[in-house]
Amino acid sequence: QHQFLDALGNEIHIISDQSPAPLASGTFTKDYLTKAEFRYKVTNTFNRTMVIMLQFFNANNQLTYQFIPITIPPNTQNRIYTEVITGANLSNFLNSHWVAMQVILVPNPSDIINPTVPKNLNVQISGQFYFNIQN
Repeated sequence: QHQFLDALGNEIHIISDQSPAPLASGTFTKDYLTKAEFRYKVTNTFNRTMVIMLQFFNANNQLTYQFIPITIPPNTQNRIYTEVITGANLSNFLNSHWVAMQVILVPNPSDIINPTVPKNLNVQISGQFYFNIQN
């Protein structure tokens, strides 16, 4: 929860990170991938709503694909969300070189984060990829 607070104890409403998207870089994947399915498993023990956004960008930092934003209600345990990418969206996704993730803490002036009360946001993302390979 300390990532949602600055050094003075003020709430930070947007936390972001980025990393390479190596799956999308190979020709094998571009030639044979027919579907990508991503599964989120989320636990939010905060008394606050969170929104998770994943955005994919090409080498020129242009947005190529964006997952539907996921709204996580307060006190959510092991909630499952799924995103499926096919067709033209799959082509856009495969042109991605890096991915950015944002976690948005929805402001609520009547429920400020207390740094002495342990809270947790756990986001696990896994992917299943479907290939069509013919001789």
